[in-house]
Amino acid sequence: MERVETHIGTVAYRRAGAGAPLLLLHGGLSDGRSWTPQLESLAHEYDVVAWDAPGCGGSADPTADLRLADYADAVASLIRALGVGPVHLAGHSFGAGLAIDVYSRHRQLVRSLVLSGAYAGWRGSLPPAEVEARLNRALAELNRPPAEWVDSYLAGFFGRFVPPETVQAARTMMLDVRPAGALSLVPAAGHDVNLQAPEEYDAAVRAFLGML
Repeated sequence: MERVETHIGTVAYRRAGAGAPLLLLHGGLSDGRSWTPQLESLAHEYDVVAWDAPGCGGSADPTADLRLADYADAVASLIRALGVGPVHLAGHSFGAGLAIDVYSRHRQLVRSLVLSGAYAGWRGSLPPAEVEARLNRALAELNRPPAEWVDSYLAGFFGRFVPPETVQAARTMMLDVRPAGALSLVPAAGHDVNLQAPEEYDAAVRAFLGML
């Protein structure tokens, strides 16, 4: 595992392969280990980097509460430190929403977006009552050991047919969750991609069409 310094602290990452740069952003309650199969399978074609978000895995805990924009700027700092931009940027769940924000704030660093399980932020995707319930649950569990709540989340993470080793790998990462990492759910709860100003939306559409 390697590390770089950003404006919000040390960010750790895993890297494998050579070729076009591909940066992978993991989901919430996780870390870069979730991309282990992709690091192995794509290394023959890409320079694959899987980051640990601030507060997750080998990255340092942030010293202050972060907005989604802070996470996006940390991703940009990592890309610049590695000297690999523009990158293919892939994200899952929270990482997918983050990837969208990275593109919005630092589009010159992004070659393409690959979004898995993407959503417009909790606020942009769910009824207000559901957002409040999810956020309250997450905040309450920050003060409890992960072993007490991990299994209640796992049941809803996967479809019916999942190799046991995949479930166990996810459980292992979740048992390592620290409060500072779980707090990434807070900016996810308040984020709403649909609330962009019209001129920002039009600019994003024009940029996308220009890439076709």
